[in-house]
Amino acid sequence: MGYFGSTYFGVDESGAVPSGYVGRYTSVAICKTYRGSPNVVQWSSTDGTGVEDPEAEQYAIDVAEDFIDDFFDGSIYAIPFTPTGAALPIGLVHWATVIATFNLYAKRGLEDADPKRHKLQADYDSTLDDMQKVLGGTRGLRGVAYRDGATRSVQVVTPRSNRLSDGAVLVPTTQWRGPYG
Repeated sequence: MGYFGSTYFGVDESGAVPSGYVGRYTSVAICKTYRGSPNVVQWSSTDGTGVEDPEAEQYAIDVAEDFIDDFFDGSIYAIPFTPTGAALPIGLVHWATVIATFNLYAKRGLEDADPKRHKLQADYDSTLDDMQKVLGGTRGLRGVAYRDGATRSVQVVTPRSNRLSDGAVLVPTTQWRGPYG
């Protein structure tokens, strides 16, 4: 099976999110499985003591999920993403997990020697690239609802334009990298 079809960080083959789900697309449990519980606990510590801060973890997830929704606003997808089957696509869960954990790590305000080579930055960049491919229509996102009246045809439009009267998929001519890119 491919990367997005395999069992990954606590999500089963159907894409079902385990109990403890605290967001629309990911959970603290998934974040801890993906990045390691000690890392997520340390990154969430807002007072520097290393004591877990569940509110910081929830905030990072909320910000990540809102970022994803804003990124795809005006596209062919119904926002917030709604599964057409029993669960969300694993790719969407992965995006939310990567962005949430990156935000937890980045909020510390520390700079690594070479941020572009850092694994978290590389994962974040890869996630944004993947999201851009889905937004641009060169990669699909199966298992989520489409917006009413949306078509699946691809049209090239001007940069930053995100709405067409016929609901066509938008292919930006420039690439948006987000607040950290």
